[in-house]
Order: sequence, then C-alpha cells, then structure tokens
Amino acid sequence: MKKGVRVGLLVLLISAVLVVLVAALVIYAGSPGSLVEDWYQAGVDPVRVEHVNHIAGLVEKYRERTGRWPLAEHYAGVPIVVIVTTRSADVRFYEEQGPPATYFSRDTLQRTLRSVLGDSVELPDDPQSVVNSGRPNVYLYKCTGDDYFVAGHLYAATDLTRPVGPFYNKYEVGSTANKARKIHRYIDVCDDSPDCSGAP
Repeated sequence: MKKGVRVGLLVLLISAVLVVLVAALVIYAGSPGSLVEDWYQAGVDPVRVEHVNHIAGLVEKYRERTGRWPLAEHYAGVPIVVIVTTRSADVRFYEEQGPPATYFSRDTLQRTLRSVLGDSVELPDDPQSVVNSGRPNVYLYKCTGDDYFVAGHLYAATDLTRPVGPFYNKYEVGSTANKARKIHRYIDVCDDSPDCSGAP
C-alpha cells in the first residue's frame, strides 16, 4: 500500500474516533449528574425559584384587588390547574397524565391577570426547553377555591424543596403552608423581598 493511502486511511480512522468521542462527550454532558449538566442547572434553578415567586406575587396582587384568586370562580370541587408554559407538548402531557382537574391555558391565566393588573403582565417559561431526567420544565398554578399554589421543578434539592425523583425537586409556594409536603406560604418566603415583587 502506498504511503499516501496509508496516511489517508490513518487520518480517516483518527477522524472517525474523534467524532465518536465528541458525540459521546456531548451525550454525557447533557446527562443528569454530569459536570456540564450540574453547572447549567445550578444557573437555572435560581431562575425557576424567581419565576415561581413572580407568578405567586402576581396571584397575590390579583387577590388584593379582587378578593379572590385568579380563576377561582371556575372552581367546582376539582382543582383549577394551569400549566404555565408556551410548549404545547408539555400541556398535553399534563392534561392526559395529570390528576383530575379543570385545566385552563397559560393564555387564559395571563389574560385574567392582565384584566386586573395591566397589560404589562407576562408569565414566564421555564428556561429549559428540553426535557431531561423526567423532570417537567413547566410551572404549575393550582387553585382550590380558597387556596392557591404555584410550583416549579428544580434539579437540585434545597431546604425549600421536596424530592420527587432523581434530579427532580419541587419548589412550591401558596396561600397556605404544608410542612409535610414542603409547601411554603408565599408571604413567609418572600416577605417584601424585591425578588418576589410580582411586578405591576
């Protein structure tokens, strides 16, 4: 075999090995528990907490102005649930697999809040759009008539979250606390903090 052909085959073999190694690294980097995934989630978990608190702040302001929680007038014995996301696949999954509830869209909740708090109200989306490790990338608003709850799903456990599964911890605030389920009253968690303003 000629030297040029051998060099060409060697370069081709090395290139193929490098492609396989890079592909494996990319796949591993996005895996739960990898350094890259840990680093990314450490940055977005605080955003998720901020978003949950922001939504709860809007709900609290709505109640201050109207005397009821958003969509509470539709409560008929089963919880009102809004999957706060713009990703329709996540909504369909919850509506099909979630607990019995009367589901309303993110847009309905946003319009309801805007009708009282003004047109500047924007409901946030979870910063991660790709599902990873079975943890939902959505926020949930639930109203049981007299009470409300807002939840987000975090990667890392904290003293304010309850474990649901591996790399899946639920952060939840609302109008009432439940110590056993690590649900916190919004006013206890936020207590006039500027990070919990809820905007308008």
